[in-house]
Amino acid sequence: MPELADQLGYSYPYINLLISGARRVDQVSDDFVNACAAYLGLSKAAVLMMSGRLEARDFFGPGNFHAEALDAAMRYIESDPAWSPLVTAELRHASAASRFCLLKLYEAASGKRLLDGQFDPQAFGRELDRVHADAARMRCGEGSAG
Repeated sequence: MPELADQLGYSYPYINLLISGARRVDQVSDDFVNACAAYLGLSKAAVLMMSGRLEARDFFGPGNFHAEALDAAMRYIESDPAWSPLVTAELRHASAASRFCLLKLYEAASGKRLLDGQFDPQAFGRELDRVHADAARMRCGEGSAG
């Protein structure tokens, strides 16, 4: 833990408070998130999601993420003979984010698109990569002056 604290640039007591749950992980600063992202080699968005500061619903604009769309898509999965036995009562009543994850897994496995116009994680990942690359070029002085 002391090595981790040193690598992140934060004190061991602070890291210990987070690990023990005495300090809420979803309230860490942007600087801490950036340090963790660099240490883990992950995007800031990934660390924000792991910390609970960013959730699946945060990726949707107004009107793009409807419970009705999730419910209809879940009913479709429940009617699929190969998948219906896998849909447990817990999954039927899971959070919107958990049901969304299940739906995306179903879409990937079946090739069937259930949530047209909804968040595309691959496209979002490509966009994040582009933004990171643009930011890196700007930091290196490769950006144009406009």
